[in-house]
Amino acid sequence: MTAAVSKKTTERAAALRAQLNEASHRYHMLAEPTITDAEYDALLRELEALEGEHPELITADSPTQRVGARPSSEFASVRHEIPMLSLANAFTDDEVGEFARRIRDRLERNAPLTFSVEPKFCLPYSKCAVRSICREQASRNTTRWRALRRARSSR
Repeated sequence: MTAAVSKKTTERAAALRAQLNEASHRYHMLAEPTITDAEYDALLRELEALEGEHPELITADSPTQRVGARPSSEFASVRHEIPMLSLANAFTDDEVGEFARRIRDRLERNAPLTFSVEPKFCLPYSKCAVRSICREQASRNTTRWRALRRARSSR
């Protein structure tokens, strides 16, 4: 059983939930982010730690109890041929190793994996997604990309 939760800890958890929920709403619904991804992730990790130490602080509206937020209706829905897996905010070697383990489990293979990694160039307050493609698909997608670029440049 956990020790009694101090008023200060309870108030901090509530403040973190409110700040994270507001940031998520402003980002996903209003497209007006107020904090960077790194700031959001740091606050979320702090809340996760507090809730981990004191499970009684977990509430239904906690950002730790859901993935993402309802996107703005202005965004079109995209169906990926191959599901995109998330690094889940991997910041350490162990977390990246866990991501690789999840991929191996999903592929049902124990062979070493090879990754191609590029720097993430994003504007502040924006999210980017990177899609890696198996070699078998690379030529097909490269051909599509070149055709798309040609079509756009001919406009």
